[in-house]
Amino acid sequence: MRLGDASDALIIDPFNDGRIVAPEQVEALLEQMTGQARFSDGMLPLSNRSALVRLLLNQATRAEQAGDPARALVLYDRMTIVAPTHAHGWWERARLQLVAGDVAGARSSLSAMLEITRDDDLRLQVSAALDTLPRPTPS
Repeated sequence: MRLGDASDALIIDPFNDGRIVAPEQVEALLEQMTGQARFSDGMLPLSNRSALVRLLLNQATRAEQAGDPARALVLYDRMTIVAPTHAHGWWERARLQLVAGDVAGARSSLSAMLEITRDDDLRLQVSAALDTLPRPTPS
């Protein structure tokens, strides 16, 4: 997170007690995550939506680590409401719905994901996952 104007801005890590992060540390992290080592002002700040998705993702990860998949599912539900084009939220939501035994919910989440993504490889992965789910039985 960037605080202040570009000329005297500080970069802090809100997920580690607001620790100040040097630009070199940000560049190293970017290179590790994206393969791009160049840090530029255009990378910050995140949009409000992107920041909210990041916060929800961190909370969901912590909930799962704490053994609370129901809480994580609530957070992924929120993520899909706030950022419906964020495919990862739909995928994780479907995964946790399956863990909870909600096959119809997982099918619905994967179908929504199929609607929003245009990435051919991801569409194939989602279609394959849908094909592995049991079909609903006619009433």
